[in-house]
Amino acid sequence: MNEQLKTGIALIASFFLTFAGASRILTSQLEDMALWTAWVFLITGVIGITANGLKWKRISRSSQTSSQKRNHK
Repeated sequence: MNEQLKTGIALIASFFLTFAGASRILTSQLEDMALWTAWVFLITGVIGITANGLKWKRISRSSQTSSQKRNHK
């Protein structure tokens, strides 16, 4: 499994965490989840989205520059 695929899976998981936390905070549907757990999900999801998004951008830039270097030779 390459680095870009791992980062993509982590980014999707972070979106799910954020969605689960935000849906519990904004609605009262998920009664089994404590409110503090929802806040933890929301905060860690946002941190994960930010970190994985930046990592994804860095990986895609490095793969573009390496492919351009290969094409110029």
